[in-house]
Amino acid sequence: MCACYLYGLTLAPDRTVISRNRFSIVARRIMEMAAGSFPFLEYNVPRNVTTVVGQTAFLHCRVEQLGDKAVSWIRKRDLHILTAGILTYTSDQRFQVIRPDKSENWTLQIKFPQERDAGIYECQVNTEPKMSLAFQLNVVGTVVIVDTPHHRPSNLSIVCESTYVA
Repeated sequence: MCACYLYGLTLAPDRTVISRNRFSIVARRIMEMAAGSFPFLEYNVPRNVTTVVGQTAFLHCRVEQLGDKAVSWIRKRDLHILTAGILTYTSDQRFQVIRPDKSENWTLQIKFPQERDAGIYECQVNTEPKMSLAFQLNVVGTVVIVDTPHHRPSNLSIVCESTYVA
């Protein structure tokens, strides 16, 4: 039997935790992580996302080994819970979580984003302590041509105005 001992705990070969003594919740969490049963967030995803007003935005959160835990999306500006699991908790129907069957990907989809939607969104896992990953969404205005040539043929000169609201 291959075992790992920590604070009176034994990790069996099948990765179950066997207790010899009473143990603290901290020790149990350490053992869960050592056993590979604790969820973890994939950090190698784009977390600074820029979209144009009206163009659907996608924030990709990947959680491996989720087990019985739940993934939620939170808008940090007002701490509004947008989704929990596959359920949407906002009346704003532009927000939806996309998760293909048995996938580790929890993608927040924001349809028809406006400049007011820019800000930080957080993908959270309901572990103790909470696990989270912040995503910055930037929403930029569309390009508007404010002057066009009046005579044909003529040289084309385009004036472009752009604003950025931080």
